[in-house]
Amino acid sequence: GKLAMTSSADESAATDRSLPDVPRLIFLDSNIVQNLASFGEFIYENGPVTDVDSKLENKGQDIRDDVLALAELMDLGRRGGLPFVISPRVAEELSVPRRNLAKRRQLAFSSNEWPHYSSGLLEAVAEESASSSSPRAIRVNPRQRRCAHESMSTLRNEGDRQLMVDALELGCDTFLTMDYKIWDARDSIRRFGIRVLRPVELMNEMRPLAGLVR
Repeated sequence: GKLAMTSSADESAATDRSLPDVPRLIFLDSNIVQNLASFGEFIYENGPVTDVDSKLENKGQDIRDDVLALAELMDLGRRGGLPFVISPRVAEELSVPRRNLAKRRQLAFSSNEWPHYSSGLLEAVAEESASSSSPRAIRVNPRQRRCAHESMSTLRNEGDRQLMVDALELGCDTFLTMDYKIWDARDSIRRFGIRVLRPVELMNEMRPLAGLVR
């Protein structure tokens, strides 16, 4: 569906351009949540981009582009309610003890906050589906879970396959990741009805909405 417009000016602007559909549910890969924690000051508190550059020195342009796009997506999410969710498995990965104390504190906050937010959003989506003609989220039963897991041979990492099936089981239509091995397998995964996108790709799709949502 479309994000709600907030003024008559917005409504008239919407008629002059083609707006993208907002994904039904956007699954956040564990590396996305880790980067939200690592770059939280920049993403949530409008920190200087030089902080990003200093942390990402020699990491490559793709990672820098995705971190900057994450900041835009989180801002759009706060203003327009982009439907981000994680699975309990992601929270478990984030709770693994880390040597770096600061990193451990950052991830502890993320592993507590995101499941709470996801739970509330999933309940709201379920209520909306039950009370309207909008399509219900696709649920994956145990047999379908096994079949999907076995069919995702392009994902060599067992944890990646598990998270992808988690996303399908939650009814997500978009899997957001900065793991470029998963992104490379996007074409073979698309047949399951879920798109694998980098943050910069999703933000490019949502950009027409950014100027309309106040």
